[in-house]
Amino acid sequence: MPSTAGEGEIRAAYRRLARVRHPDRVGGDDSQMAALNEAYHVLADPARRATYDASLRSEPRGSAARPASAPPAQSPPAPTPPRPPARFAWEWALGIGAAAALAVFLAASLYSPAGPPPPDGLLEPGSCVALIEADNTAREVPCDDAANAEVHSLIDRGACPLGTAAYRDPHRGSTACVQARRN
Repeated sequence: MPSTAGEGEIRAAYRRLARVRHPDRVGGDDSQMAALNEAYHVLADPARRATYDASLRSEPRGSAARPASAPPAQSPPAPTPPRPPARFAWEWALGIGAAAALAVFLAASLYSPAGPPPPDGLLEPGSCVALIEADNTAREVPCDDAANAEVHSLIDRGACPLGTAAYRDPHRGSTACVQARRN
């Protein structure tokens, strides 16, 4: 690099060499990077650079002596051969995915709920109900001994079919046609 190189040229040269000599790179070296950093600190600081340039002018031509702060003359490392592309083990991933899907399928097929779902309070055909004669309503209850009737159908207006009795659905405001529960 010429002694007239500006700050931008020095920075660009430092970055280019740092990419090549950095210890994290293949072929990089700690000592080379340390020497490069030391040289950059000398050349990037105007006062240190003036001292370095003065020492170069005072040296006789052809002298092999260099100041301690000057970077060593080294050739760039040989380029490393390109690495083969990374290979994804898709066979393993596919096998693990298939095993997981099989496990989920088996678990779902072996699972059986512990009985009918609990009542949600909304009357539907087939819901078990307890009849409250005081206000003529039907309330959903679990299908056990407390349930004395079952919802046959829900209607908004009109009459219930034969064999059923009309009770008010307290949640929807419609009419529930209920019949005696078959055990």
